[in-house]
Amino acid sequence: MQLVLQKVTQKEIRSEVLRERSRIGGATKFTELFVALLDSEQVGLLSIDFRPKSEPLELYEIFVTRECRQHGVGSFLLEQAEALGRARGYSSVILKPHPLDTDQDKTSLVRWYRKRGYAMHKSIDDMMEKML
Repeated sequence: MQLVLQKVTQKEIRSEVLRERSRIGGATKFTELFVALLDSEQVGLLSIDFRPKSEPLELYEIFVTRECRQHGVGSFLLEQAEALGRARGYSSVILKPHPLDTDQDKTSLVRWYRKRGYAMHKSIDDMMEKML
């Protein structure tokens, strides 16, 4: 399975499910969108707010199409977000874990992030953080 990350605009998202997620998720002037491609099919969405470097990188959303879950796409998107943050000079990443679908609860999502090195933020409720 060869996954590729591609930066996109909302209009370039071909997958109806991912396009709808990007609309629901909203955006700021700092938001950049990326899709995970598997054999040219868009199977995951990554939304990141690249705010000024004095702030941590804010990972806004990771969403994987239902048929591609449990196949490493979410882990790939998280690794790519962290690599982008390091490349742009960020020293940490923050996120608010919240399930976007009914097949996962918040407890299992927090556990998933913990396995990847994230911990609850010391001063911001419901946020997790990882040093890059």
